[in-house]
Amino acid sequence: MVSEVNNGPVTSLIQGPGPGENRPQQGANEQSQPAAAAQSGGDRVVLTDTASRLKASEQSIAATPVVDTQRVAQVRQTIADGSFEINPERIADKFLQFEARLPEASTN
Repeated sequence: MVSEVNNGPVTSLIQGPGPGENRPQQGANEQSQPAAAAQSGGDRVVLTDTASRLKASEQSIAATPVVDTQRVAQVRQTIADGSFEINPERIADKFLQFEARLPEASTN
């Protein structure tokens, strides 16, 4: 659905079912909307190569797990067997790097 805003309320430019609404079933003798639009010289949408690559990237990112389960298992094992080593200097460096990325606090 396409909407237009011109210094007032949003007006719908294309009428039809909204997101999640069912579309009526087409009969065997009816033409599909894309075929009818093509015959009547209607608008068409063409995705660029960049848009196609972006969609593929989004799908790849969505399929990537948020947590590295192998790394979690490895850390759990090192903690359980007592071989996990804490490096205070590395922790301090990471805190400083994190703090450097934070925006400056405003004093008013």
